[in-house]
Amino acid sequence: PATAVAGLVLAITWRKNIANLVANPLGNLSAGGKAEYEPRPVYSNAISLRKRGYPREALILARKELERFPTDLEGQMLVADILAENLNDVEGAAMAIQRLCNQPGHTDRNIAYAYNTLADYYLKLQHDRDTSREALHQIIERFPESEVAMLAAQRIATLASTEHMSTAHEQKKFTVVE
Repeated sequence: PATAVAGLVLAITWRKNIANLVANPLGNLSAGGKAEYEPRPVYSNAISLRKRGYPREALILARKELERFPTDLEGQMLVADILAENLNDVEGAAMAIQRLCNQPGHTDRNIAYAYNTLADYYLKLQHDRDTSREALHQIIERFPESEVAMLAAQRIATLASTEHMSTAHEQKKFTVVE
């Protein structure tokens, strides 16, 4: 009887701890644990509007998210994509990318990604190899002697050889062999 009474006293004293020992793991499975909520930008509505053919509205939503998260890479690149690809404003996209690249805290790879994207806009949308090369030269100037600079130099060399090949192809196209 003394052991039963002692067990009952301990159970009353430690009941919350014993209940938490059993209930917490089960509750954490469904509630996501004790991790604090970290606010993150959400661009799904902007992307959806863009895909449905409402780029101006998508741009407004993306910029609203960027007001809360001004250094978010994904949001800034989304704004640049909408400007260049949907609104045909490559210069606006260039300004957005330049703003991103001037913000502190971005990695070399992210900045190189942004400049490569800008080079793609100039090539794809404006067929401007020279301005595309200038965008790639920005990588080399900012990060000399780095891997991203080497990759940018290789891409610049590819642009030159592609231009040379297309010029040679054009010459062959107009040469008539009889």
